Amino acid sequence: MRYRKIDPRIWSDERFQKLAADAKLLAIYLLASRQTNRIGLLVFSPGLADEEIGFERGQSDTLCDTVCATMEWRRDKASKTVLLPKWWRYQAPDNPKALQGYLDDLQEIPPTPLMRAFADTVSLLPETLQEQFRKAVARY
Repeated sequence: MRYRKIDPRIWSDERFQKLAADAKLLAIYLLASRQTNRIGLLVFSPGLADEEIGFERGQSDTLCDTVCATMEWRRDKASKTVLLPKWWRYQAPDNPKALQGYLDDLQEIPPTPLMRAFADTVSLLPETLQEQFRKAVARY
């Protein structure tokens, strides 16, 4: 099981507060479900989310658009990927070895136009990890 955390400040985040209860649940799901990885660029199956959350069929697909628009997350339906651009602000690895392990999750990500935006998240990492991140992401 991969470790993830949810910062409790999410409950006071203005964007999060705008979401309806079912959209908040999906947002939390995107932050901490088994579909979530350690890098904040993930493959998202709305069908699996519907099943695991207990939503009606298709509900996660519709809600994901709302959540992404409200939270300023990005979604590419063609590659079934979602990018949580501020991920590193709350989930930054502690050291180069941890970052390398996290970046192994890139192997699970299909080609997506979100990769460029993911590469731009480098500024949220500690400076000591930024060059390693740039080199790793350049391979994709």
